[in-house]
Amino acid sequence: MSIDLNYIRNFSIISHIDHGKTKLSECLVSYTSSYNKFNLVKDIKFFDFLETEQRRGITIKMHYIRMKYNNYILNLIDTPGHSDFSFEIYRSLTISDGVVLLIDASKGAQAQTLYNKKIADNLNLKIIPVISKIDISNLSLNRVYNDFESLGFSKNEILNISSKQNLGIKDLLDKIVGDIPCPQNLKSLYGSKLVAKIFNIEFNNYFGLLLHVKVLNGYIQVGDELVIFNEAGVLKNNMFRVIDLGFSDILNEKPSVLSAGELGCLKINFKDKTIDNFNNMIGNIIISKSKGYLENDFRELITYTRDLNRQPSVFYNIYPEVKNQFENLKKSLFKIKAQDLSLSVEQITCSLGYSLKCGFLGILHFEIIKEQLKTEFGLKIYTSPPSLIYKAVSSKNEIFSVVNADDLEKFKHSQFELREPIMKVEIKTFNKFIGNIITLITRKRFITYDINYSSVTNSNYTDGNISVTINALMPMAEVLENFENDLKNISNGLSTLSYKLYSYIKADLQSLRVKINDIEFDELALIVHKKSVLDKAKSLVERLKKNIQRRLFNVKIQFYSNGKVILRDNIKPLRKDVTAKCYGGDISRKKKLIEKQKSGKKKLYNVSSSNNSASLLTQEVLIKSIFKE
Repeated sequence: MSIDLNYIRNFSIISHIDHGKTKLSECLVSYTSSYNKFNLVKDIKFFDFLETEQRRGITIKMHYIRMKYNNYILNLIDTPGHSDFSFEIYRSLTISDGVVLLIDASKGAQAQTLYNKKIADNLNLKIIPVISKIDISNLSLNRVYNDFESLGFSKNEILNISSKQNLGIKDLLDKIVGDIPCPQNLKSLYGSKLVAKIFNIEFNNYFGLLLHVKVLNGYIQVGDELVIFNEAGVLKNNMFRVIDLGFSDILNEKPSVLSAGELGCLKINFKDKTIDNFNNMIGNIIISKSKGYLENDFRELITYTRDLNRQPSVFYNIYPEVKNQFENLKKSLFKIKAQDLSLSVEQITCSLGYSLKCGFLGILHFEIIKEQLKTEFGLKIYTSPPSLIYKAVSSKNEIFSVVNADDLEKFKHSQFELREPIMKVEIKTFNKFIGNIITLITRKRFITYDINYSSVTNSNYTDGNISVTINALMPMAEVLENFENDLKNISNGLSTLSYKLYSYIKADLQSLRVKINDIEFDELALIVHKKSVLDKAKSLVERLKKNIQRRLFNVKIQFYSNGKVILRDNIKPLRKDVTAKCYGGDISRKKKLIEKQKSGKKKLYNVSSSNNSASLLTQEVLIKSIFKE
């Protein structure tokens, strides 16, 4: 049974991180008639059910749920707030017809608030402005009203809510039904032809491949034979049959048909199950196999989902802990990439064997996928030190990307200006920690900072201390270098950190290379600021000496930059007392034994150095010595 488009509302909730999106989503679901009718458990979780999301207390993946309210079907989409997951936010908005823009009453508009509103404006979505957490005591809402007015909203259209106390929830639901438009009717363009958009895919251990779609026109039934259409046309070998249909709802309803405007899930029998066919599937169009289509009809719809083109800002080489697990690691990463188009994966060959060079939007993006490999796929990995994207600008203002030390050498001796990425860092803490934090950011080559004091306090944790926000500009390389851990340590875990890419500025960059027994390891070559070269070399050599086992010969470690050796150290050989059997006699006998031992060690050293790096150090030993677990 198809549903009238006029009774469907598809909307997302967007805001800065920790402004209460997920809490509001849970509150809306619990308020709907469908929830009350079936008397479900009060504290049941409808969103953030991934283990990583619950442990970190943040939303990572977009989640949608179907609700019923006053004869209307409401498809609510909860979105992440962190800038590292901007792709998740964008694809949520591409299937929405309106958004709820949330601002925390105690914090006001922040960076991600403005970024999300800009995306919604570009997609011409109806925006409902909402102030959350109004139950907090000693609040003045004038600041938040001013923030909304600066964004183009009038005071009369702003709603005040409290998800904790269920204040203003009914008013919000009524405004969603009244103000957010129904899905666009495309029947005049496509007639009865099926047109659906894939906005997510899921690899389920029990059901297999699931496609999450928004039906733009026509309808989908069990047994339909469908094909996938992208910019190049109908994909070969991508025909499938629908086995089952489903909604993402708390009632586990089994629909007989998915009609225009609805969000739903397709269980399919995909014939060609090679992992390459799953990549870049998100954003493509599903059409019926039997009906004739004009390919140009769908070009605009597909391009519409590709507008967000965020390039990776940090790269890591990923290795499996067990060498024979490489294919499993590769398959797992490509499955994640199929769901996350912002992740880049490339197989490379190096002196350590095969590895996967992966690009991420930020540090948090990397950490989440690393946890996902461990928890969902059961893989133990090692990762190289992070490599950032630097810029080289010519005198003609031509911009080139500099990813590794070899790239740097090409531009170092030419007429190019080298620039490093700068992060805008926001630290929320309390005034008793300011001194320690300023010392920390000073050590991290900060560019500028300012301190803002708040009148809102939390007596449970601060004993009356004033909340403080520190905004600073810092090099991205310094933020990556254990900055968050150091921040937590000096503030007893009471500081929170958020950041986003700000700009690129001129920097004195140098390459840092490593030789072990005269064998150079390209995997360990780094791009480092001139002020940090020696400290970085000292840190790395300590890790090498701590983890590489001593051998019967001397292991020589050299770090050099700009063609000069800046640091050298040795891992001393194991020494056998060959003169122990000499209880007397002439001293020349002892010298002869010592010289014989010395020549034997020299021969062993030469043999090890003449072979490849694996003869000196196994892959596992070197990775454990240098890379992060």
